[in-house]
Amino acid sequence: MASPAQFFDPFFVAKPKLGKFAKSAPGRTAHLVKTEHGDTVQPITLQRTDELPIKGQGTIAVRSSAQNVLHFAIISDLAGGPSLHLEIGPRDILLFYEDAAGRNKIDYIDLKSRDASFLNIAAETTYWLSVDSNNGWLRYGKHFTNKTMTLIEATLKHKDQEGVMVWNDVEKYRWLETVKTIEVTQDKGNILSPVVSPVPIVMDLPPFVRTSDQITLSDIENGFFTAPINLPDACQKLYGNIAGAKIVLNDDDFPNFSDAIQHSCITPGCWAFEKLQEKANAGELGHDLAGTYLRITLGYNQGDSPGIPYVLEIWPASHHSPIHDHGDACAVIKVLHGAITCTWYESLETTAWIGQPATLSEGQITWISPEQYQIHKLQNDTATVCCTIQCYRYMKTDNVHYDGFNWRDDNGKSQKFVPNSDTTFTDFRNIMKAEWTATLSRNGTMEVS
Repeated sequence: MASPAQFFDPFFVAKPKLGKFAKSAPGRTAHLVKTEHGDTVQPITLQRTDELPIKGQGTIAVRSSAQNVLHFAIISDLAGGPSLHLEIGPRDILLFYEDAAGRNKIDYIDLKSRDASFLNIAAETTYWLSVDSNNGWLRYGKHFTNKTMTLIEATLKHKDQEGVMVWNDVEKYRWLETVKTIEVTQDKGNILSPVVSPVPIVMDLPPFVRTSDQITLSDIENGFFTAPINLPDACQKLYGNIAGAKIVLNDDDFPNFSDAIQHSCITPGCWAFEKLQEKANAGELGHDLAGTYLRITLGYNQGDSPGIPYVLEIWPASHHSPIHDHGDACAVIKVLHGAITCTWYESLETTAWIGQPATLSEGQITWISPEQYQIHKLQNDTATVCCTIQCYRYMKTDNVHYDGFNWRDDNGKSQKFVPNSDTTFTDFRNIMKAEWTATLSRNGTMEVS
């Protein structure tokens, strides 16, 4: 299973201010990753270079505003050897290799709509090409460099009868093991300086987390779940705080907590109902009532997260968040009651999904890092309230601490939201308990202590 160090936004810089793309800048070095043996794996260094650090494999990324053509070329170190090429235009794309006989088309499949592969001529965009001679994969994508962002894929190897990966056509493709020198140009031959990782795009960490004693061999093979040890360090700490069996909504002292929240959300005059109306009227995240949810904070802002790091979020039936990012912070989300549907996105500038929406049910946990699953939308598609605990923490390498989340408004514009609190957890629990007790009393039912 891939480590978090294999996912990166090669041009990541913390947002200096809203609505501006950061100019091309060297990527950050990935953090150390602990293994199950307690040691550490050396971080993958992203560097600007015109060579693959390891022949025949690596990921090349450039930040480009090309209007006519963006051209990747990787040249073999064999004398007179072939070269691999990817040409991206506003209405076409070509993947081919060139040898003494001329150009030779490489067959590939489109993993998304054909036009998604073309140049984004309206905005500066990250484009990347991954070469993997070990598995025989060529992959091209945009934005974050991970498998879910792949747009086209060529599979040039298969397993033989002994289970060994072999080239589909040795004479045509074996030279890919020797590619080394990189040339990237745009439009009228302007040379770009790419950011290069020594590893190709192979496999993404799944969005769902299971403890080590729950992970199965099938989970490892199919990538359905990941273990906490694979997560970025900041996520591991958050996970350790909220994954425990006692982190629940309904406890022995207030077993009807979720019922009380549901009642408060749907009953005029109750605290949650009125607070949701107030938030819609204020236009905090737009004026649509269904676009509101409650933020119940636990503890204090410790200076290592955007706002207070632990937030109980209340999602009434059919309510949803806007498409938003998380201020380049890590996050862990656990469903405490009900179910929530999560949809991931490529960027705030597009409504294109990453993969397929997934529904998390009570007890399930998902995660976010600056490079993975950072932009999403949450929506309660069920008939009753959903409650989640959201936790945030900056990476150790983040020395800017962008203090907000950016969200996409109804006009497709990015807006900044500074995390706030509707009330504290203690006050909220007391309000819900008082409302529930009063309701039971009016109905002639035994009061909840």
